[in-house]
Amino acid sequence: MENHSITQGIHDELPVWMQNLMWFLRDGVAAPARASVQVFQLACAENGTQIVQLSQEAPPYSKRVEVDAKGKAVTGKIYVLANSGNAVMMLEREFESQKHRSE
Repeated sequence: MENHSITQGIHDELPVWMQNLMWFLRDGVAAPARASVQVFQLACAENGTQIVQLSQEAPPYSKRVEVDAKGKAVTGKIYVLANSGNAVMMLEREFESQKHRSE
């Protein structure tokens, strides 16, 4: 079983129900097919529902769901990085900041 953690940005900006939905979608990908980097694209549909699109490059995978956000849809990009039994969910700006520090 993998340990899940979130960054301060996720804690501050994403409702818990959405965090739980994203972990559920990610954990639904069979472990051998789960990439070490996965991306959630969050958008608001015309009817106000929340669109959550999970994708990864290798192996290719994509899953899209729409849920009632009760008028509080969130937009943006969320990354999940995994290694050695740990997975961390972070905002795009946190991912970019971490990427620049490691270069």
